[in-house]
Amino acid sequence: MFQNSIRSKLIVFLLAATLIPITISILITYLYTRETVSKETVATSSHLLYQGRTNIGNYLERMNQSSLSVYNDFELFDILDHSWLQSDELILTSRNEIYRALQTMAHSSREIRQVYLFLEKNRWSFAVLNENFVPFRKADYSMPQQSREVYLQAPHPLHSYGLSPNIEIPKQKVITLYRTIYNAISAERLGTLAIDFDLEALRQICGQLYEKGREELYLLDDQGTVLYSHDSSQEGQILRPDWEQRIEQAEAPSGSFDIRSRDFSGMVIYEKMQTPDFHWTLVKRIPYDYLNRSARQLTQINTYVFVLFLVVAVAFTILISFRFTAPIRRLTAYMNRIKTGQLQVDIDIQGTDEIARMGQSFRTMMETINNLILREYRLEIANKTNELKALQAQINPHFLNNALQSIGTLALHNGDRKMYSLIHSLAKMMRYSMNTSESVVTLAQEIDYVKAYLDLQQQRFGEDLQVAFEVEPEALKARLPKMILQPLVENYFKHGFPSPAPGKKIGIRCGIREGSRLRIEVTDNGPGMTPEELEAWNDRLGRALGRANPPDSIGFINVNSRLQLFFGEGAGMRLTGAAGGGLGIEMEIPLTLEEEDI
Repeated sequence: MFQNSIRSKLIVFLLAATLIPITISILITYLYTRETVSKETVATSSHLLYQGRTNIGNYLERMNQSSLSVYNDFELFDILDHSWLQSDELILTSRNEIYRALQTMAHSSREIRQVYLFLEKNRWSFAVLNENFVPFRKADYSMPQQSREVYLQAPHPLHSYGLSPNIEIPKQKVITLYRTIYNAISAERLGTLAIDFDLEALRQICGQLYEKGREELYLLDDQGTVLYSHDSSQEGQILRPDWEQRIEQAEAPSGSFDIRSRDFSGMVIYEKMQTPDFHWTLVKRIPYDYLNRSARQLTQINTYVFVLFLVVAVAFTILISFRFTAPIRRLTAYMNRIKTGQLQVDIDIQGTDEIARMGQSFRTMMETINNLILREYRLEIANKTNELKALQAQINPHFLNNALQSIGTLALHNGDRKMYSLIHSLAKMMRYSMNTSESVVTLAQEIDYVKAYLDLQQQRFGEDLQVAFEVEPEALKARLPKMILQPLVENYFKHGFPSPAPGKKIGIRCGIREGSRLRIEVTDNGPGMTPEELEAWNDRLGRALGRANPPDSIGFINVNSRLQLFFGEGAGMRLTGAAGGGLGIEMEIPLTLEEEDI
């Protein structure tokens, strides 16, 4: 179809010229937009992380200042620094001062949930929980091991440091700042201060740095412990993912890189926080699906516009291709009609382009050809064709009614096998007669059709009908007009016996004569004709060609007219008297003939 149709080629080429540039444009736009959006997202996220680092740094500074207040409270530091604190009585007299100092620290920041003080010399512990005093006692609480003066413990559940508070401990996570208290002159260790901070402030700061549900954010300490995570269940854990190692190995304080793994594919952006006491890292992960959403949205919009333009382009392409190729297809249709013999077809090609001028030239050429053909010859061909079709159409298989009656009778009295044979013969006849695609057949086909017809007639007349065929094998290949032989055989059953006389006989002989002529004889033992009747019929057969035949002339005249119209004067038919009575029909036609429609 594609190789043979100009219209199909034109549609494909026009669509390709439209689709390919637009598709390439959308692809380039998507790639450029994705790259641009990625860079802008990285820049925006880096700026956010920088601001977050600043805010977290301020938050840490507030925590640190809260813990340094122990050095600014001279009464508290004096109690811690003097060795007489080892006396239990003195501690009892000084506990109010200690609780006052701890209460002051607890009120210094709204994020503080608990303040704990451990005295190194006599190992007494004091605490203020949610502004409530916790009974002091000697406690050997095992605090985290750390070599630095200031240590920040990762998020963990709030606990009592081994004390027994009078109130219920809230179930919440806190982050604890531990500060070891030293004598600045002697460097003697005096005690340990622990302050539990609520995570809400830290979460508010970190929550502003990423888009929840689409991006991921981590705050890690120098040990890889998660101080904050978009997934709160990870807080306090040590993850040690692959991307953390890449951040640790990076020399730059901030940056970004791509990562692709089974669990995550996207962009990783980090910001390192370096202070004298803390070394934290902010990490933000953006999946590619979210990172490229703007590019995808723009591509979707472009795709919708592209589809709209595509529909318009397809419509215009089809319209243009049909407009361009319609004259060619009409001209081709005219040529096909002329090829079938319709020389008078009206070639109507409008327009002024090359195709229209070609159609007009072709119309002029056909008019010239038609004028060169003799009018009489055209009329003769037309009349001959019409007469042949009319004659063939008149052959009405009237015997089918009697045959069907016989088959119905047999269905009531006989077995299925015989019934099948009769139905088969009838079906064969009907297929043969209804097949109008063949106007010229072989003698073998005609004989086969006649045998089927006689099979049905033998059912009608039984053993009283005798049929004899004498056909030379060479004659079976001869070609002749369709439905020539059967009307002659049928004539016997229509006119050959007016009364049910016994011993009905019909014979058919076919052979080659003089090497180039086919001779067919049909004889019967009917009443026959008188010599006068035979002469009259032969005279009518000689004058029948070219004259209008009555509607009931389905027999001799019909067959003879078809033979002469098909073969010309080289064919003929005559009636004779059969030996022993009856009628004989003789036909001779040229053995060599050309196939053509009757």
